Amino acid sequence: MKFQKSSLIVMVVSLATMAAPSSAQVVDVEAVPRPVGRVVRVSEAPRVDGVLDEALWQSIPAMDDFIQSQPQAGAPATEPTEVRIAYSDDALYIAVRAWDSVADGWVVPSLEHDFPGLSTRDGDILGLAFDTFLDRRNSFIFLVNPFGAYRDGQTFNDSRVTDFGWDGVFDLATTRDDEGWTIEMAIPWSTLRFSGAPGPQEWGFNVLRRVRRKAEDSYWAPLDRRDPLHRMSKAGTLEGLDDLRPGSGLRIKPYVLADNRRGPATAPGGEGSSFEIGGDLKYGLTSTLTLDLTANTDFSQVEVDEAQVNLTR
Repeated sequence: MKFQKSSLIVMVVSLATMAAPSSAQVVDVEAVPRPVGRVVRVSEAPRVDGVLDEALWQSIPAMDDFIQSQPQAGAPATEPTEVRIAYSDDALYIAVRAWDSVADGWVVPSLEHDFPGLSTRDGDILGLAFDTFLDRRNSFIFLVNPFGAYRDGQTFNDSRVTDFGWDGVFDLATTRDDEGWTIEMAIPWSTLRFSGAPGPQEWGFNVLRRVRRKAEDSYWAPLDRRDPLHRMSKAGTLEGLDDLRPGSGLRIKPYVLADNRRGPATAPGGEGSSFEIGGDLKYGLTSTLTLDLTANTDFSQVEVDEAQVNLTR
């Protein structure tokens, strides 16, 4: 009996040792050096179709080795992620391969733009944050799910202020297969704001991969579980950007509104037709200053605050 009891104890210890990751695999997310990634200039733009079959993507080193923030902070991500970035005179190109050991295992609660009423924590997400001035405080952020729905916005003061009312202009395509999912993006320079000074630039950068079924978040630049993706003071760095030329960012959005009122329900004197025209203009005066003009505001598109009624004492 003593021999059997001793054997059982040894077996339990052995299994526990096998299940726990070795100390060499787990890093201190606060102390580990911030990673550095390199982007590559290309002369020909890749086709944005969510299929990474162009030779240029194979020639660019991948940013991988993601580290968990949860459930086990500092441990390697259980599902590999590879990020590659290129650029041309016209745009920034991003290719992401999110490998997944379970075919069709992702969770996608919404296909609406900006996921209204939902948190990005409700489903699988790939997030990108760009600190284009390398001030370690502000960022442009893009969050994409496996079916191509996305949320975009800006963050300020090292995550203290967020603005997800900002809408960027970019091309996006995603595909899915039995081994995971893929993202391909092209962001025109006119969408982003950055220094237009000649010469090389460095940007702050980080990537989030969320696997919802595992409640797992992992980052390219490791973060503690309390830190969001846009904590740019702890982000990594992108190198290789050179002689970028910002676009003007000119956007014109006109509108035409016409109506015709008639019939028995029309108030006396209210019959007739009306016609209105107006629009919005946005123009980037400098890399940090944008002009917004509106002519004849279309109030029919104004969002009204939802009424709040307090029935408690």
